[in-house]
Amino acid sequence: MKVFFSPISFLILVSLLLLGTPLKTQSESPPEGKMVSYKSGEETISGFLVIPERKRPFPAIIVIHEWWGLNDQVKGEAKRLAKEVYVALAVDLYRGKVTKDPEEAHELLRGLPEDRAVKNMLAAVSYLKSLPEVKKDKIGSIGWVHGRRIFIITCDK
Repeated sequence: MKVFFSPISFLILVSLLLLGTPLKTQSESPPEGKMVSYKSGEETISGFLVIPERKRPFPAIIVIHEWWGLNDQVKGEAKRLAKEVYVALAVDLYRGKVTKDPEEAHELLRGLPEDRAVKNMLAAVSYLKSLPEVKKDKIGSIGWVHGRRIFIITCDK
């Protein structure tokens, strides 16, 4: 029998193994999250934070939203990741703006300065490192389409 891993499946598997987190899902429902504020330079920005309910430090994942903004779907993904025993911070790169309209989403994306997005991502890393629930050397990121692009640009800095 031949086993095939797509490149993306392989990267996800390697990321999970490097973070040292068990792949087993907790049986309870996902923990509730909350909106938090933290500094990015002189600005105060926000994100949706979900912390697993177990008592120990956890690896963390920064969740980068698609071009729609920090909507309920992205918050749900953060909750799902917390259920998998990650601290999840869904960043709000659009400063509270959310849409379902593709035209408006395109404009929100075009209006996001790349340097501000990178600065906000780095601030998210710093914020997570300040939390006692986070393993400081185990912080990763996940994003879809637009979010993946922001992640790649941030890694390049």
